[in-house]
Amino acid sequence: MTDHHTQPEPRPGRLPFWAWPALLLFAGLLYGTNLGGASSLSDHEILVGGIAKHMALEGAWDIQQIGDALWLEKPPLAHWLAGLSGLSWGHFDELAVRFPSAVAGVAVVLLVAWQSARWFGPTVGVLAGCIQASTLAMLKYARLAEVDILLVLLVAGALVAFWRLETAAAEGRSPRLPRLLFWICLGGTFLAKGPFFGAAIIAVTVAGWLLLRRDWAGVRRLFSPAGVSLALLIALAWPLILVAQGHGDVLWDEWFRHVIERGRGAFGGEPAPFWYYGPALLWQLLPWTPLLLAGAGPSLRRAWAEKDGPDRFVWCWGLLPILMLSLAAFKHHQYILYALPAFAPVMALGLVRIGGWYRAASARTDLWHGRVLLGLAALLAIGAFAAGLYWPEYRPDAWMLGALLALGLAAIGLALQQGRASAAGALLMITVLAAGVLMRSPLIPRRDHSGPDTAFLARVDGQVPDHATLLVSGREQVARHYFYIERPVTGVLDPRNLPRAAPPGAPFYAVVRARNAGQLREVGAVRQLDQSARARFEGDPGERFTLYRVDPGPGV
Repeated sequence: MTDHHTQPEPRPGRLPFWAWPALLLFAGLLYGTNLGGASSLSDHEILVGGIAKHMALEGAWDIQQIGDALWLEKPPLAHWLAGLSGLSWGHFDELAVRFPSAVAGVAVVLLVAWQSARWFGPTVGVLAGCIQASTLAMLKYARLAEVDILLVLLVAGALVAFWRLETAAAEGRSPRLPRLLFWICLGGTFLAKGPFFGAAIIAVTVAGWLLLRRDWAGVRRLFSPAGVSLALLIALAWPLILVAQGHGDVLWDEWFRHVIERGRGAFGGEPAPFWYYGPALLWQLLPWTPLLLAGAGPSLRRAWAEKDGPDRFVWCWGLLPILMLSLAAFKHHQYILYALPAFAPVMALGLVRIGGWYRAASARTDLWHGRVLLGLAALLAIGAFAAGLYWPEYRPDAWMLGALLALGLAAIGLALQQGRASAAGALLMITVLAAGVLMRSPLIPRRDHSGPDTAFLARVDGQVPDHATLLVSGREQVARHYFYIERPVTGVLDPRNLPRAAPPGAPFYAVVRARNAGQLREVGAVRQLDQSARARFEGDPGERFTLYRVDPGPGV
């Protein structure tokens, strides 16, 4: 079955040997370039990096803590990996704690490429890997010290293992390894992001696939006493340790807030409309979103006609989790991150289809496509030059990125003018790679909102004597202080508790927001030593972190 201007239907194959190092290099450059220097840790990252440093240096691997308070909002998988990475590097910095996410991102790319080749052939596999690596969502989350990309890998691993098991069942085999891997990844989702979320993404995909095929025996094929036992061990070991330590009530409160109350919109912000994830899907797949439109039609037709085919499974993975998440009152764009790998082979099929259109058109008409791209390159260069003149603060960014994209479009246009569609595709990927590298170094480092805080905290060590007590406070930002200050600190999550935490009768130092200096004056005379030039997303100067020396006695 073919449709006009298309090549024959895609056939299963294997990823060629050369593709593995090529994809490793492609994704590695996108995620690894200036990984540690692009920006300071964000407010979410610091809750991984700061807590991981505390865990590793204190040897307290069983519980997450920010200063004098527990932090059980997320399970410890991301903290464990970041802590082990920091110990392996020999120090804790942005590169060390982001490294596990970058590795997980590369693993996702290779997994998507490998399975896409098994589904639709080697060409689609290579393109799917490149597309998966360079979507806007992956370019963001594979470079952050957060748990999301780890959960993407676990969800994708579980679903690919399930597909391998289904394929084997169709051939009359019942291999143990895919079944065990499925349950291990399923248990790992609990350890990554807590109960039910990752498991629900996996369950709705598997259930939808089996129901659409009316395959009631699928659950029995999937069941494994050893696998279920492993999943339960992975999922429940950490919560049971906390219960044994007497922290069960705190853990339950966190789970209730973040699963039940967040789902019904009572916690986490304003409820979002049902259609929220439609636009979120389109912008997270950029710059490849148009390819989804090109590849969706034939893929959906095959999904409808072939009940056992990979297209149906791909769309179950891509659409059913998004529909499920759309029923929740509270929504966040990153919640659909775990469904996005399903769309990579569809977009790769779209690019192959566009290549087929071009070859068919070039055989009988003038190659006008190349001239169009050359014209667009000229317009882009003029626009970037004008933008730099109009916004001087963005001039280096606009001119560098504009010149790169204009040169890339011009090169692609020249390749198309010569009828070299494959070369044009390679140049497209090279242009995307070069733009991604340029954005990370040097463009994005100039937009580091936490840079002033980081520079301030790096100065604190040289201004506090080795023997002195240093209190740090500021709610969850205590994790930032712990991460960026090398000397030992005493964290006090709530600034109102500073007077009780002060060492009796001895001078001490404190890093707090300027507006919280009043708590220090309850202890004694306060002298300002240093201050951050600007707080992250500062609303007023009172939010700036400030270093004080406090001498016990009457306040001033």
